[in-house]
Amino acid sequence: MTHLLQVQQLNKSYKNSNFELNDISFTLNPGEVIGLIGKNGSGKSTLINTLVGNRFKDSGEISFFNQIISEKDKDYKEHVGVVFDDLRVPNKLTITEIDKVFLNIFKHWNSDQFFNLIQSFELPKNNQISTFSRGMRMKAALAIALSHETKLLILDEATAGMDVSGREEVLEILEDYVSKGHGILLSSHISEDMEQLATTLIFMRDGHILLQEDKHILLTDYGIIETDETSPLDLPQEVIIASRIRHGQRQTLVKQRQHFEQARPLQSIDDATKLIMRGDK
Repeated sequence: MTHLLQVQQLNKSYKNSNFELNDISFTLNPGEVIGLIGKNGSGKSTLINTLVGNRFKDSGEISFFNQIISEKDKDYKEHVGVVFDDLRVPNKLTITEIDKVFLNIFKHWNSDQFFNLIQSFELPKNNQISTFSRGMRMKAALAIALSHETKLLILDEATAGMDVSGREEVLEILEDYVSKGHGILLSSHISEDMEQLATTLIFMRDGHILLQEDKHILLTDYGIIETDETSPLDLPQEVIIASRIRHGQRQTLVKQRQHFEQARPLQSIDDATKLIMRGDK
């Protein structure tokens, strides 16, 4: 099967910093959306910047569309749309001028597609980007990412600054995009985006992947057990994902919750996120 993105044992460190990405591995296939979840500083942005070539990896393999890439490779970017947490073009440009710029950057740039999206997003074509709100800038960035025959989108806080209606519009466009056999790597602090779009969730902390799980399995097979702080935790270690003590109560995230009568089901992804990000095993 042709994968869209595969990362194998990726490592990245910085001089004069204790932070490092450590042994990151995952595969994103057509029709899938992987959601990256983690606090600021967990490594999500470093991972994304390394994948798109803004940072150089220390070791490991990155492959797009079944081809291992090196720092010199550029061709794969024709089919990868990237949206960071802001529109990274000069503020003095207009939408019309942006179209002309990217016509010279991407071999497969589709002006008709671009302007159709701009019209759908109700963005002015002849106003400078400097006059756009943050939500408008993010819509323009997404329109760019979707207008050069992309097979994979890498989105870092792509719905930031949008109102509820704008976010829903964007999420519907992204759902349609995935339904065509494309894929998305999504980093977002907005849990509703993950609930609606993600098929697989990767929880990151301190440069490590703590848990990688199918979203449906997480919400149906995982649960939380609450006990008194002083009570012994009589559970097999292999089912414990994370545990946290608060106000004299211990909350423990477990898998295979159906085997434990006292385990309550997760109500949302946030239930798991809070324990994984702030607890320990």
